[in-house]
Amino acid sequence: MKKLCVVLALAAVLILLFTACGEPQTPVPGASAKVTATTPSAKTATPDKYGGILKRVTRVGPAGPFGYVPEMEPVGSDIVSHLCIEQLLMQDVDGNYVPHLAEAWEVAKDHSYIDLQIRKGVKFHDGSDLNAEVVAWNLNEYKRVKKYADWGNIDVRDTYTVRINLPYWTNLLMSSLAGGPCKVTSMEAFKKNGLEWVREHPVGTGPFKFVSYERDVKMVFARFENYWQKGKPYLDGVEDIIIKDAVTQLMAFKANDFHAIRISGKQAADLRDAGYDMVLQPTSSVGQWALMPSSNDPNSPLADKRIRMAVEYAIDREGIAKATGFGGLEIPTYQIGPVGSAGYIQGLEERRYNPEKAKQLLAEAGHPNGFKMKLIPDPRTLMKDQVEAYQQSLSKVGIIAEIDLPEAGKFNEYISQTAGWPSGMLVQKCAGFPTYTRHLDMYYAGRQYYGMKLPEGSDKLLAQALQTTYVEPAKVQPFTRALFENATAIPLFLSQGPFFTQKGYHDHGHLTTGFMSDWTPWDAWLEKSAYIK
Repeated sequence: MKKLCVVLALAAVLILLFTACGEPQTPVPGASAKVTATTPSAKTATPDKYGGILKRVTRVGPAGPFGYVPEMEPVGSDIVSHLCIEQLLMQDVDGNYVPHLAEAWEVAKDHSYIDLQIRKGVKFHDGSDLNAEVVAWNLNEYKRVKKYADWGNIDVRDTYTVRINLPYWTNLLMSSLAGGPCKVTSMEAFKKNGLEWVREHPVGTGPFKFVSYERDVKMVFARFENYWQKGKPYLDGVEDIIIKDAVTQLMAFKANDFHAIRISGKQAADLRDAGYDMVLQPTSSVGQWALMPSSNDPNSPLADKRIRMAVEYAIDREGIAKATGFGGLEIPTYQIGPVGSAGYIQGLEERRYNPEKAKQLLAEAGHPNGFKMKLIPDPRTLMKDQVEAYQQSLSKVGIIAEIDLPEAGKFNEYISQTAGWPSGMLVQKCAGFPTYTRHLDMYYAGRQYYGMKLPEGSDKLLAQALQTTYVEPAKVQPFTRALFENATAIPLFLSQGPFFTQKGYHDHGHLTTGFMSDWTPWDAWLEKSAYIK
């Protein structure tokens, strides 16, 4: 099945894959089922594997701090994750948890705590040791800034054992250990240099050390000689080059200026058709394009559910997919829950393209001649052709949408601040996760995206979806049904998020784990013929 999820598929094949994969039903380990692991076995290395600078291209650099985990925004976290700063656990495409900086864990039978056994012999880039005290400090820092973390007191049980006490249980807890809250940085670097320094100088345990960041130009990393996985990494370093324009990115990649590129839409279809090596995002973590309306603003037309429904009827997803040349890489969707996820509702009567119905709803809501609003794309994932196509669809029913492209930092403010965003809609690529409720918790729990009004009573429905040992579709679907009936967000396309590489770049692990930004930089290597100066 995994192989099927990473090969090129036409739209119909993708739908079948979604239906077959479903939500992993991995039981949580009980007190009598301690999970242990040893140091990852090293792959056989030959001298030819060592050397070279890996060059990747990204659209934007960090929009905020990229060294202090509690303040990291997604793009900063994505760049340094695994490369420089590592997390306690990882999660595979089937939803199983994989040891990393924590080599073993045990969940109390009554779910009142989780004990983590921290890997011995791990050094940070500044030479300090990884131990339970350092991990506890990291977790407490995350709690201190009042980010959402579903744990209570953090206890240091011994030199290499940390206990996370749980005030209540949710099926997100284990997923958190494999995600953002549990990335670990050097306590010594923080105490020695202070918060301001750490914000822009990540000091982790990863295979590569941070060297420099030139804003909007590039970020540079060098091989860490004392990495805990002996004999690794193979590369001498990594450079992330920042190019904002997708067309310029495409031309540079075709000119062999980079080894790897993550790109969507028509540009992705072009690279696929040109025969470049391509990996598709696994069905367990496929992304979803959606419009997030400013419905919490009483002065916005989008505060009226009929207007939001009109927007949904106005967008010709099928026509856009055909006209923009997605070629089966972006699949039209009509529910927040992707096909095959725990949230997908079979047989739901969906709001497909119907401009006459859109005009009728606009008239009923007091806007027979339409209205003006903004379309605000995420600059990190912008697909210009796609956004312009939404604009054209909306104009046909009288909705005049001005495209307003903010800087990455401003877009993050729209997401995270209670003021929300200007009257209109964010164009957002929503990440997918093997634990599907993490997707719901990230976008629809009311802890960010404050500009979007959630359905009445949705907090109780979400709690029912979260408070199970593992994800249960029967508990999740009442929540996703409420989102649909309220037209809370407008789902658009499922995105396979293709990752392309040049010949001679091996074992990178992109799109082979549980989340789209995860990869295995410690295993990545280049053939000498693939070196780029």
